Amino acid sequence: MNAAEFANIKKSIEKSKKKERFQSKLISPRYDGYNNGILNPQVRYSMEMFRAISEKAWLVNTIIGHLIDKVTPYMRPQKTKAQRYFSIELKDPDAKMSAKDRKRAKEIQEFFMKTGWDNSLQHEDDLIHYTKKIVRDLLTLDQVAAEKLWSRGGDLLSFEAVDAATILRCNEEGYEGDDKIRFVQMMDNQVVSQYTGDQMIFQFQNPRTDVNHFGYGYSKVEQAVNLIVALIHSFVHNAGNFTDDKLPRGMILMEGDIGFEELEEIEDYIVDMMAPNGVGGAMNKWGIPIIPTGKGGDKSTIKWQPLGSSNRDMEYSQWQDYLNMGTCALYGVDMESMGFKSDKSAKIMESGSAEGRKYSDDKGVGNILTFLERHFQSILDHIDPKFEFIFHGFEQDDAKESREGLEFELKTFKSLNEVRKEKDMDPLDPKKFPFADIPGLQNPQILQAYNATLGGEEEGGEPEEDQEDDWNSDDWGKSLEEDDVIRIVI
Repeated sequence: MNAAEFANIKKSIEKSKKKERFQSKLISPRYDGYNNGILNPQVRYSMEMFRAISEKAWLVNTIIGHLIDKVTPYMRPQKTKAQRYFSIELKDPDAKMSAKDRKRAKEIQEFFMKTGWDNSLQHEDDLIHYTKKIVRDLLTLDQVAAEKLWSRGGDLLSFEAVDAATILRCNEEGYEGDDKIRFVQMMDNQVVSQYTGDQMIFQFQNPRTDVNHFGYGYSKVEQAVNLIVALIHSFVHNAGNFTDDKLPRGMILMEGDIGFEELEEIEDYIVDMMAPNGVGGAMNKWGIPIIPTGKGGDKSTIKWQPLGSSNRDMEYSQWQDYLNMGTCALYGVDMESMGFKSDKSAKIMESGSAEGRKYSDDKGVGNILTFLERHFQSILDHIDPKFEFIFHGFEQDDAKESREGLEFELKTFKSLNEVRKEKDMDPLDPKKFPFADIPGLQNPQILQAYNATLGGEEEGGEPEEDQEDDWNSDDWGKSLEEDDVIRIVI
């Protein structure tokens, strides 16, 4: 191939690339091209403001803390059979892990537990602390940032959580024309750090196509800032009745012939009596005006005229419930799952219902765990792309519901050994336990039919003292009860 032919082939490839490019613009011209290639999201409030709003709203803080506490138990490897945990497994569902694969998976597991191969590196986070940090940023800012540390040989050494509010993306040209720089860290309007695409993880949960917000998420606080601010104002208003203003709103009407000196004496007396330390009202928020009405003639009387509406008139309780429920719905959390009751006749703090816990777990915790699986997988792909990061035990949070589902399966179409296999338990030997492979054994009719095959050898006999644990024996021959079946797999 001569130089001319090679040039023609190269030109054809370039033309093909141009034809295959999308023509739609993802970034608004007002959003792109400024500040040396840095993309500043066009939001009404800054990231610092989002944090300040969420910290001021007690319910938002409670929800975030509740979800962090629900996610934390998953940040550890498996130690027992029934537990929430994470594992490192092969991506190929049909492949079986060899001894070498299991050893490698255990090494990767230790890497995540330490957030690095060596915890003596320049960071102090373990996986639990790391997760608590990024989940708080996720629920407050809808941004998660982590820096990856690489060796000179190109191996991933560690990862560390970074303040997501300080990280900004760059456009295709990169920072100051360097297309390798994809992210920068800004503090006090100054760029303090620069990152390539391999050095920074920058992710969010709620993407959008808005050309003015390309590459950034959609914070829960931003989605309902008016709702959350109203929640704050409602709390401040109600709390102010106990701290800022002890005087009732109203005025004193003086009827009859009252002189100016008498009026001043009455005013001083009332102010001194009701105001603490001689100050006109708590923090001087409201002073009581005394106004002569000109009525009554020679007869002097004092009349109280209230002003303003009561909390009941403003339907304050219903309004507060609306704000609370709206905020909880925003984060996918049921109030009862956090122990709160909106009914004034019920206890303020008590255990949530099963339905409330399930709603909270399915929507709130489930969405976070899905995000975290994708987040940790983006790190794992740099270590060994044939493995995947998986959370387990989420469906077992409600023990009662899990048991009911297990009983239904054992009554209909599954055998004991099938259930034990799903639970990673060793199968029962059919020679020692002849009922182990019988489907639907917990169904009373099937159980009765099985017991009939035993010839009633055990019927009418006295139960032995150790009969409760007889299912572990090597010579099973007695009749079964329904509780015996479920007990073998729980």
